[in-house]
Amino acid sequence: MGTGRKLKLYTLPDNITAEQKGYIAAFLDGEGYISNLRGKPRKPQPHISLANTNKESIDFIYNILKAGHIYKVETAQYSYSKNTKPCYRLTITAKNEVKAILLFLRPLLIVKRAKAEDALLQLSEV
Repeated sequence: MGTGRKLKLYTLPDNITAEQKGYIAAFLDGEGYISNLRGKPRKPQPHISLANTNKESIDFIYNILKAGHIYKVETAQYSYSKNTKPCYRLTITAKNEVKAILLFLRPLLIVKRAKAEDALLQLSEV
């Protein structure tokens, strides 16, 4: 009997429109990144992060995908300007969510397509 965590099944909502899919793919291409979580002794774990100072756009994507968590990042500490706006970041780390979302968006990705394919390859090796 295993003591590991039970993997929660994730499926994309089936009511996502082509326009919403295109918006999310374009947002990921321009304002997002696909990377590996660091500091883990295990294999690298791909994750998706989308960031912007416009919280409404991050909320919009979150409400469509129903995945990940939104964090507020105070950027003033990293800036020379006192007028720097806070940044909002949607981070998706669950392997099944990352895999489903990348498979869904991959056909529309241009700039981040190779990164998405690398991440999907890593996830298939797990």
